[in-house]
Amino acid sequence: MELLEGETLRSRMAALESKALPFNELSEIALQVCSGLEAAHRKGIIHRDIKPANIFLCKSGVAKILDFGLAKLTGDVGLEKGEVASATATSFADHLKKDLTRTGTMAGTAGYMSPEQVRHEVLDTRTDLFSFGLVLYEMAVGQRAFTGQTAVDVHEAVLHETPVPARVRNPMLPRGFDALLAKALEKDRVQRFQSSALLKSDLERIVRDANPAMKRVRQATAAVTLLALVAVGIWRYDVYRHRITLAPTDTIVLADADNQTGDPVFDDALNIALRYEMQQTPYLNILGIDKAYATLAELKLPSTTKITRDVARQICAKTNSKMVISQSIADAGNGYRLEMRALDCSTGATLRKEQADIGSRNEVIHDLGVTAVHFRAKLGEP
Repeated sequence: MELLEGETLRSRMAALESKALPFNELSEIALQVCSGLEAAHRKGIIHRDIKPANIFLCKSGVAKILDFGLAKLTGDVGLEKGEVASATATSFADHLKKDLTRTGTMAGTAGYMSPEQVRHEVLDTRTDLFSFGLVLYEMAVGQRAFTGQTAVDVHEAVLHETPVPARVRNPMLPRGFDALLAKALEKDRVQRFQSSALLKSDLERIVRDANPAMKRVRQATAAVTLLALVAVGIWRYDVYRHRITLAPTDTIVLADADNQTGDPVFDDALNIALRYEMQQTPYLNILGIDKAYATLAELKLPSTTKITRDVARQICAKTNSKMVISQSIADAGNGYRLEMRALDCSTGATLRKEQADIGSRNEVIHDLGVTAVHFRAKLGEP
């Protein structure tokens, strides 16, 4: 057997205080694993147990996929002669088909199974891409996408729940990464990445877009610190001058978007975009999403409860927050109408309002950002 010196990805993440990997390290490992999966899938080999414990990080910088003990072959694809140490490639392929594919058994690890694995369906290479998407999520935020007290609970989450967006838990992740994860973790494999090569291509694009910004981080640190101090001073003066009642300790609860268009793509997209835009200013102190979900439990509500305006007001009262910010989108002729409101927690009265008419679907996120800037100004932002 090959001697490998290094550690598993699981050990690497466990040694980090935040459990999350820096994006440059994450992307380097991920691109190598994509190449490994692509090589295996070309030969018709499905791993079926991709997880951090089965990804080994060599001291040389090479990432390797380990433990093909649960692997199976798809269709009649075998290993070509000359690609194993002996000349018995055909018999080896037959051995894999016979011994490594156990019909009716639950192959894999509960926290990293694809929906089709949980449902005991016929598998193809796309099951490995879902499992690898779960590994990517864990590398990015330091915790698993789906958790539960028992394997059954985890399986239910895999089948029916949507993970909290990675950039909500780790805002340092580059733009576009949540979209990549969402596609990798599609429960319908037809909507998922169809090959590891496509996943790798999308990840390479994100890395290219992120690198220029990452190179400027160190140079900008001193300037950002100074600007932050100046911004705090201006903000304090502006709060006094405009007699805004929000204090630095006041928190604001964000309600889930009221999507009246019937287009499900707006559900998560608008929620992520609004949270991002509202966190762009030190003037607004947004209640963390983890705190919001924890408050649902205190209110005796299921963790899957949609945070509507009414639920958001309950969370607002429970956490002694100051106000609720809600948004809605509806069809308006050939376009859309976007509306944002700041609501009083106790009465539900509208404190501030901003709306915009949007011409096309592709302009929604951009116009949401512009509308959010005007809305923040109405809330007293300098």
